[in-house]
Amino acid sequence: MEIDADRLEAIKALGGVAVLSDLPTFWAIFDRQYDGVSMGELDIESRSPALACRSSDVTDLVKGTDLIVQGGNFRVLRIERDLPAPGWTTVVLRA
Repeated sequence: MEIDADRLEAIKALGGVAVLSDLPTFWAIFDRQYDGVSMGELDIESRSPALACRSSDVTDLVKGTDLIVQGGNFRVLRIERDLPAPGWTTVVLRA
């Protein structure tokens, strides 16, 4: 069974980056070319950057929050909890 410590270890092992905001700093995998999701019969395509992070690190994160990732400024566009799996959250960003 995967626990939060395992998720953090995986993030760091896969080249994770520290994300800065008004919230405590958290680690995430930064994907500059995020591609969107399929919702039933509707396919949504996106080219927004995104973060994959531990859900426990972003419980207080809300849409519109400003983040600094690798020295760049981003704003939270959408939060997809438990994606790609339980315990993980995808945070879609706007540059």
